[in-house]
Amino acid sequence: MLNWLKKLWNWLKSLFNPPSDAIETDEPSLSDAEYESVLFTLLEAIKKGRSWGSCQGFLISRNIKPDKLAEWIEEKSLEWLDNKDNYQQLGQDLEELGNIASGKLGNIARNLSSELGVRGSEFGNFQGNNLQNTEPNPTPSETQNITSSQTTTDEVQRLIDQAVEQYQRGEYQEAVNTVVEITQQYPNDYQGWYYLGELMGTFQQYEQAIASYDKALQLKPDYHPAWDHRGIILCDNLGRFEEAITSFEKALEIKPDYYSAWHNRGVALSNLQRFNEDIASYDKALQLKPDLHQAWYYRGNTLGNLRRLDEAIASYDKALQLKPDFPEAWYHRGLAASSSTASEGYILRVESQFIDTFQLELTDASRQLINYFQSL
Repeated sequence: MLNWLKKLWNWLKSLFNPPSDAIETDEPSLSDAEYESVLFTLLEAIKKGRSWGSCQGFLISRNIKPDKLAEWIEEKSLEWLDNKDNYQQLGQDLEELGNIASGKLGNIARNLSSELGVRGSEFGNFQGNNLQNTEPNPTPSETQNITSSQTTTDEVQRLIDQAVEQYQRGEYQEAVNTVVEITQQYPNDYQGWYYLGELMGTFQQYEQAIASYDKALQLKPDYHPAWDHRGIILCDNLGRFEEAITSFEKALEIKPDYYSAWHNRGVALSNLQRFNEDIASYDKALQLKPDLHQAWYYRGNTLGNLRRLDEAIASYDKALQLKPDFPEAWYHRGLAASSSTASEGYILRVESQFIDTFQLELTDASRQLINYFQSL
């Protein structure tokens, strides 16, 4: 029996873990609907606070290069810009993507976010020469410093893009080496340390990830994504919930409307069973972003733990209204409903819906596994 379990485990690992020398295959030709599904799944992951390394892993699993997704977004942008009022939320989500993505995808996401009006209000009233330049002209030495700084920034960005491309090709060690090269050649540039933290987190080197984020924050203490991602590692991977809360709160000191950090703070508080505090944190995230289905879901979990079942069901309903193919929410709603006298028998109806929606989330490997056990 033990040998059989070991064989099963090895088989599972072969399905879900790509070999280090993975061979790059040709990208499939995707329809607009498929690209749209990939984009919105990626944006949902970013809302949840996933790192850029984690997001790249998702794109790799779909065999999609960020540049190809960027090209599709660029083509699709004409349609979105013709109906700006209908795509304000998309503009906000693209702004978040632009904040963490590098290369062409990051640039296009930032530019399109601005064109959709997310940040346009800052410059929307500029006309002609109404905005006067009150700054004195730079001296020659200042000009030289600016040029040198720009050269350094360009070189760092080139190396970051190189590391991303290496990662996408499955050259994981080479990607790490490139980012390490950034930290060695430009030790005072926070980006190298930040991306090293992202890679270390992706490869489950969590203590090294924390050390890298700490170095990035030493160089740029107001870089709120590093505080947030540092907190995610502390919470999700190291179980150091108090430290995670401190990290999320640092991010919120810098950017009080950072809904991702409010949500993540709530998750850490939930792990400490500080339920009233975590509800307040989820509520703040939802005040900033009412369509954050993850916050509705986790809020429902906490309300269920407090035996406030009707409120829990209402929270799950909000999550499912926003994301009908959310199997965990269906499942936990069923649990809450089965404990509520007002919803007797609901769990039986949820079970079928749960199975149907869960199938939508399965990878091919997962389906192989389920089909295997169903055939026994």
